Amino acid sequence: MDTKSYEELLTEMKQSAISSGSGLTDFNEGSIIMTIFEAIARPLEQSYIDTRNGYTNNLRAIPYSVFDFQQKQGQKASVNVVFSRSSALDTVSTIPSGTRVSNGSLVFITTQAATIAIGDTDSNSVGATAEEVGLKYNVPADTIKTIESNLSAEITEVNNPYKATGGTDAETQTQMLRRFKYMINGLQGSNRYGIMAGVLGIEGVRSVGIEEHFPPKSDIYNATVYVDDGTGRLTDDLKNKCSDIINGNDTESNPGLRAAGINIDIQAASIIEVQIKGTVYIYRAEQARVENDVQTKLQEYINGLGIHENVVLSSIIVLLRQLSGIVDVSGIQLKANEETGWVSDNIEIGINQIARFSSESITVIPR
Repeated sequence: MDTKSYEELLTEMKQSAISSGSGLTDFNEGSIIMTIFEAIARPLEQSYIDTRNGYTNNLRAIPYSVFDFQQKQGQKASVNVVFSRSSALDTVSTIPSGTRVSNGSLVFITTQAATIAIGDTDSNSVGATAEEVGLKYNVPADTIKTIESNLSAEITEVNNPYKATGGTDAETQTQMLRRFKYMINGLQGSNRYGIMAGVLGIEGVRSVGIEEHFPPKSDIYNATVYVDDGTGRLTDDLKNKCSDIINGNDTESNPGLRAAGINIDIQAASIIEVQIKGTVYIYRAEQARVENDVQTKLQEYINGLGIHENVVLSSIIVLLRQLSGIVDVSGIQLKANEETGWVSDNIEIGINQIARFSSESITVIPR
């Protein structure tokens, strides 16, 4: 569908008024008739744009809608927190459910009440859920230090002894398209694509790998399905959901995806911890800001990879070059786990593995 710009619409209205013999003659800027034309042209231009976007979005959605295929939403991270008071008291302190805590920017909300017993300074550990969905809410341990809600004066501290887990971003268009292709290729159900599409359709699953075993593993399993929840791990609850999809429950509505006589194991992928080092040069940029941007972007790239997706050196270099303030990049090397050496090459990730960010030592040098 073609669109028309504001200037094109103005010209057409002016030419139409002249050719129709309307008797209008003053088409100078600021005239009454031009002011009216301008007031009409602006919403018309926006209408063209909205209509074009509507066509584009709806046409893209048609193949998905036929199969009732929907984009997967992100998941909220969860974490346990402990509240503290400044000194032991002879009273019980209660921290209500719904208390807001944060790491300074990302907010978590407690899901149950916490209490500090008589003579104690620390509360029992209570669960908290991220305010919004997203991978960024998987914050490290000992980082949730801020109490956002108004509590009793004696409650002075909060902390998360362990890292937050389970937070995932909403499925991207690329990920959705790949999952849709798996579904189409696996409509018969029991082939590789059918199993991958079925497992990827579970909310909370972000990537899947399948390894076939000849002869069977442990003389039992013909294949292993490796599942990632976005953090590189696989919870027992998610594993059970995958098992229900693959093995079924002997009902007509859920016969399972595996073929008769085929046994499938379900496991988490082995995590390959990736370290990155090198040098970037900056010009007229705040060094602390660049250092933070470098770590954030590297972490997003590595942790955004799925099972059996390689860590590509050139992608890291391009990513760093695109950061504001960086004018050059040199000496970028990668290391997979502690037992391997540094390499100036890609890190190949196996069918049963997934890359996850470990650390970076990027030196930032001003020019």
